[in-house]
Amino acid sequence: MYFEGECTEKDIDKSIEWFTKSAEQGLLGSATTLAMIYEEGKLVPQDLEKAQHWYKKAGIDKS
Repeated sequence: MYFEGECTEKDIDKSIEWFTKSAEQGLLGSATTLAMIYEEGKLVPQDLEKAQHWYKKAGIDKS
């Protein structure tokens, strides 16, 4: 919703907040999305440590 700007204004910070809450509760898709956001560095400054953390939570080995 916040990520795409559907029914509300696009808000990357809010979308990351909600993806984080979801990922912390075990939703693998949210963890993968966070990992890609941090790895790509287009929407937020690139942070490969955070990307690796979320890939690991999602069960994806990117080493």
